[in-house]
Amino acid sequence: MYAVQLAIVVTRETKASGAGTLEEKTMSINSFDNYQLTWRPDKRALKRPVYVALVTAMKDAIEKGELLPGTKLPPQRELADFLDVNLSTITKAYKLSEERGLTFGVVGKGTFVAQNATESIIIAKTASADVIDLGLVSAFDACNKMMVPVIQAVAGQSNLPELLNYDAPTGLPAHKRAGRMYLERFGITDVKDENMAIVSGGQNAVTVTLLGLFRPGDRIAVDFFTYANFIEIAKMARLKLVPILGDDEGMLADDLAAAASQGLAGVYLMPEGANPTGVRISGARREALAQVVRDNNLILIEDDYEGFLKLGLTPLPKMYTLAPEHCVYLCSMTKPLAVGLRIAYIVFAPQYRSQLMDALMNINMKTSAIDSEFVARAIIDGTAQRISQAKINLVEQSNAAFDEIFPEPEASAVDNRQLFRWVEIHDTGMTGREVEQHGLNNGLRFYHSDRFLVGAESAKKYIRVSLSSASTMNELTTGLTRLRQLLIAGGYYG
Repeated sequence: MYAVQLAIVVTRETKASGAGTLEEKTMSINSFDNYQLTWRPDKRALKRPVYVALVTAMKDAIEKGELLPGTKLPPQRELADFLDVNLSTITKAYKLSEERGLTFGVVGKGTFVAQNATESIIIAKTASADVIDLGLVSAFDACNKMMVPVIQAVAGQSNLPELLNYDAPTGLPAHKRAGRMYLERFGITDVKDENMAIVSGGQNAVTVTLLGLFRPGDRIAVDFFTYANFIEIAKMARLKLVPILGDDEGMLADDLAAAASQGLAGVYLMPEGANPTGVRISGARREALAQVVRDNNLILIEDDYEGFLKLGLTPLPKMYTLAPEHCVYLCSMTKPLAVGLRIAYIVFAPQYRSQLMDALMNINMKTSAIDSEFVARAIIDGTAQRISQAKINLVEQSNAAFDEIFPEPEASAVDNRQLFRWVEIHDTGMTGREVEQHGLNNGLRFYHSDRFLVGAESAKKYIRVSLSSASTMNELTTGLTRLRQLLIAGGYYG
């Protein structure tokens, strides 16, 4: 059904050269009385600037449940006619709604309400004695005690006062030397001091990079399912994330190239184990993706949070070594050592130094030199390597326990070094939040795939199951057994 268009003639008297004349003007009026729009904002409530007021009204409608996730918004021209505003006003409103994470656009199909338009998808620890946590990806806290001797040794050092001032905001030279020693294990070599910084953990590294190198409205390519906290940080920075499809070898290089031809500023990758899918990018795919990055002058963010777990497996080149002039390499020490030690190393191309340093100073002022001293000492005396090996042993045991309880192909993984598993489930018609709540009601926390979507919908549904947050192996196996029973009983699995 189309809006009814009426034509009327307006006659008015004008004056020209002192003589009275009549001027006729034909005006077009669209009647929407019998026309179904998926969203009919109250035009009387719109204040200037109208495009901003429209986005506010859209957010309110989403929060009230009047606009549901996946709803296709009215075509821009029809909404402009309905509100009697310029088409450019609607175009600006839709663009702003995408920047704020409320909507996503599909070329040739229209604009849709995002899956997580107004809900926070940040993943954080929530204490509850009644719930087994299979949601948060932690790092085997039982290993934390291995850091205690290091901390005690640092506490007895005579140079403690020097670690409590504003000196060396990007990291003390001795701490950077230790960091370079650690990174050499991953093939990151010949790093100059001026092209390296120490920041306050992996998430802080992401924040510094996004705010330093990108501007509001910039487009960054990500995996179709990607790290939930990255989505939230990008939303805060008003960056547009562009989901790129992938396969068992990682993000599709041809699809990245196609997106780059439409305008991209950068790409975010987790080559050693994508969060949440666990996919490890193959060597050939890394080469192909690096070529796209070089050809299109993209900023490549390589998040190597899980690299320490892959030591001993088939070595694959870091993206940084394939496109060093375009790369910002992030290596967090929270997972390898202890999540309470908020330290990460950033290695970057010289062209990015000035912008990253400005962002680092504005956000952090200075990373904790005490934390950095703990980490540096652990690297130098071998504690870091011992803790990493202990965690590799635990992650292999955890994956073996998972495979015993979930032997089906729908729950398989590429290797046994995963901090979490990605399990395909049946679509029961429930929303992702409802599925998660069903788990919580039964004493289990896990996360639904909707939480990791960048706006676009997915025909397939999954849950991410953490293997690294349970206090003991017994608690993990108990949780996994109960999870399997819950999924089967609820019609999600089997």
